[in-house]
Amino acid sequence: MKALNIFFIITSLTFGANAIASSSLSLHLYPTTQATEVTETVETVEPSSSMFGAIISAFQSGNATQLAQHFADEVEISVFDDDQVYDKSEAQEAMRKFFDSHKPNGFAKEHEGTSPSGANYCIGTLKTSSGDYRVFIQAKMVGGKKIIQQIQIEGK
Repeated sequence: MKALNIFFIITSLTFGANAIASSSLSLHLYPTTQATEVTETVETVEPSSSMFGAIISAFQSGNATQLAQHFADEVEISVFDDDQVYDKSEAQEAMRKFFDSHKPNGFAKEHEGTSPSGANYCIGTLKTSSGDYRVFIQAKMVGGKKIIQQIQIEGK
């Protein structure tokens, strides 16, 4: 007798202290005279494997040196409508000055994804001593590492 094969993928995403888990379940259904076979696979991934995990961590701690490890050779940084293109060291200094003036105390990621053109992006809220700011980060994968091409910081 022919089996009817059905394949389900169940994904549960949680952030913070919880892991991201994905499960797959394969069911083979037969007419009522045959048995049903169930196969289950579970994979657990740490939350830091988020596309932008290390970059978000640098924003949360206000660590411009850590953030600069993810900069492209040239980075466009826009802070309150002051838009500049910097080399890596200049971009690091610009972010250090921003973090010195606006001490971070948290970052809430609102959205992360890939644009139709293939660019990766993250949008979130940077919570600081002087208020909350909307942050947009655009990056690309190079050699398995996320490389920042653009950062925009705006008042909320």
